[in-house]
Amino acid sequence: MAARFGVVGWFALVPPSVASMGAVMVARDDPYAAPGQVVVLTAVAVLFALYAVVVFRPLFSRQ
Repeated sequence: MAARFGVVGWFALVPPSVASMGAVMVARDDPYAAPGQVVVLTAVAVLFALYAVVVFRPLFSRQ
């Protein structure tokens, strides 16, 4: 169970950072920028963030 928290935490943090890196590359007209990658990774980041909320919610309950 502890490994699940680590993996979900990693998946909740890495896609947003890569999406933001891609957005900066697109904004600065980097020749290796891929706008499609930014869109896909932003969607993935939102999905994993929602999943992380579901997984981590029991850790913050007051029982």
